[in-house]
Amino acid sequence: AQLAQEASEIHKKLLGESHAAVGRDLYTLATIQMAQKKNREAEGVARKAMDILQNALGGNHPETRKAIELVARIKEEK
Repeated sequence: AQLAQEASEIHKKLLGESHAAVGRDLYTLATIQMAQKKNREAEGVARKAMDILQNALGGNHPETRKAIELVARIKEEK
């Protein structure tokens, strides 16, 4: 989880907070947090990833859809 967070911070600095790479990093971090049963944290991170990916890639992009599905899965497991 720490490496995913560090990658996200590096991408934010280099590319800006709204870049798709940051959304991908946050998606990865959320999946790790979910696997660690940290669903409350994972939901916030997954929502941020979803928002970034929607804005960067559009709502119909496969990566955006995966992020939307992840948010739904986390909500189901709460």
